Amino acid sequence: MSDTSPLSPASPSSTSAWSPSIFSAVAACVLGGVLGLGIASSIDPAFPYPDLRPVPQEPSAKDKPLIELHQKARGEFYSHNYAVSFAILGACLGGAVGLFTTRTRRLPSAFVGALLAAVAGAGVSMTVGTTIGVALEQSKGFSLVEAGGLHLSTWGAMIAALALGIGWIRGGAAEGLKCGLSGAIASVLAVMVYLIAASALFLDDNMGRLIPLEIPHKTLWILTCTALVGLLLAVALRPSAPKKA
Repeated sequence: MSDTSPLSPASPSSTSAWSPSIFSAVAACVLGGVLGLGIASSIDPAFPYPDLRPVPQEPSAKDKPLIELHQKARGEFYSHNYAVSFAILGACLGGAVGLFTTRTRRLPSAFVGALLAAVAGAGVSMTVGTTIGVALEQSKGFSLVEAGGLHLSTWGAMIAALALGIGWIRGGAAEGLKCGLSGAIASVLAVMVYLIAASALFLDDNMGRLIPLEIPHKTLWILTCTALVGLLLAVALRPSAPKKA
């Protein structure tokens, strides 16, 4: 009986680079993303906004504590709910990619990829969610650069963690680091394409929201980001052609 844990990385003798096909990577990312978004949307908001006295339309100095209370509550509302949504999204993405893009060690790859993506997605979205909530309560918009930083940090962390985990399970630490870097680069490029498209198609939407509100915008967001992440990740991890003698 082998004493090797099913969740331990591959031994040197069984090292196998992770090189998913374009079809399997795109299909897995889209499937996981749509499933995750569907589950997250069905329970949103997991943490409802507290029942606070509304701020007067023309607030005075005596309303400052109430205004600050609303800003704090709005920040916590977005922070906590984004953490839940991106934990679910990361888990579904990691599970789908681990299951459908690997031929060996599928279950460990899916478990570790899902776990790391969920933790990374929840952690980063919780951090930036406070900033987003306070800005929305103050009726502030986000520039394309500011919105890009928010989206890139969340998707970059989530996809890099997913790829690092699967790569580590498949081929050890070095393979995990290579895959994690590839995942980060793929997510950056995918989010950039989404932001350019969304800024042209949805001029009136606040681009700072990590998850768009309207269904057409939300559809563009999830399909663009997941499909391009899968495509670019598969291209980045494609094995190099052997050198001719």
